[in-house]
Amino acid sequence: MKKLLMILIAAVAGVTVATAQEALAVLTHGTTTKTFTGYYALQNAYAAATHGDLITLSSGTFGAVNLAKTITVRGAGMEQDKTYGTQPTVIDGNFTLCVPDTIGGIVTVEGIYNSGTIYYSNYVQRGPKFIKCRLNNVLPGSYTSNGTSYTGVTKDATFLHCKVANEVVCNEKSSMTFINCFVKHPQTRNTSTSNLTFHNCVIDVTYKNSGVFSSFSYSDGSYYNVHLYSSIFTNCIFVNTNTNYSSYYGAYTTLQNCLLPSGWSFDTSRSSYWNYDKRLDVFKTYDGSYSNEQDFQLTDTAKSKYVDSQGRQVGIHGGTFPFSARVAGPHLKTMQVSPRSTGDGKLNVKVRIENTGY
Repeated sequence: MKKLLMILIAAVAGVTVATAQEALAVLTHGTTTKTFTGYYALQNAYAAATHGDLITLSSGTFGAVNLAKTITVRGAGMEQDKTYGTQPTVIDGNFTLCVPDTIGGIVTVEGIYNSGTIYYSNYVQRGPKFIKCRLNNVLPGSYTSNGTSYTGVTKDATFLHCKVANEVVCNEKSSMTFINCFVKHPQTRNTSTSNLTFHNCVIDVTYKNSGVFSSFSYSDGSYYNVHLYSSIFTNCIFVNTNTNYSSYYGAYTTLQNCLLPSGWSFDTSRSSYWNYDKRLDVFKTYDGSYSNEQDFQLTDTAKSKYVDSQGRQVGIHGGTFPFSARVAGPHLKTMQVSPRSTGDGKLNVKVRIENTGY
């Protein structure tokens, strides 16, 4: 059952009167809070934040901001929740994770929708977390140190209950873990130091220059071999609709209880898997054409036929953490601002916070 909390925040005079639909950001620092409204609310809240702070976002659209502080950004969700009437939190545009390696703590982003590109750069990004987010691209960005240019590195990045709609690139010396996620076009650069781990994921490698073994050519003419080196797949489902590229081999890659399109093969001494002929023999509706509304539910037959050692279905709705887009913890629902300030120059701001849980 959802719990509704009402809090009263004293805000300084001059705050713009907001409607329930206006984007709202609340910055929490210890026991103090500050509110910001409008498209630039996230950017303004971030400018006032310090390491360890929490920025809570309502539904609505916010301009993107680069994240160089170890903060948590929590939105209302990556998609519309029809049960609770919650609209998504949209972060508009590209942004970069650029926390210097010398700073402790991690960046956590939860419950947002982003159609741009998220870059990781500026030395090593350690342990960033994306939870219940719809992302488009996750790519290494560039940075310069002592006059030398590098591409970004991320260590132990975690993605939980996310949808990645276009592309993920795990750079040299980088590592990423995906848990109960949909991931399109995962790639590692031609190096044995790029490590990817997938648990209960749906992985779409339809694009011919992606997947477990292939090549990738950039628009500037540079060329990379793309392998998922040293990667581990557990209880995952692979999808490929391009029949011209049906055989994939993973270098130093292990599969456990995975589903592969017919024609694919792996080293059976390292892997256990099933092959299937048609996508609709597995999914109720998904046919390889991604949409944000797709839930990747399995047919009743597939749920019972393709199971792990504990009898749980493979794919994003199985395992220890079955997929849910609902953000846990309180999120901002509405806000009302008094039409007049008090005698000491303050405005009463009434914020409705809803806790829906998973």
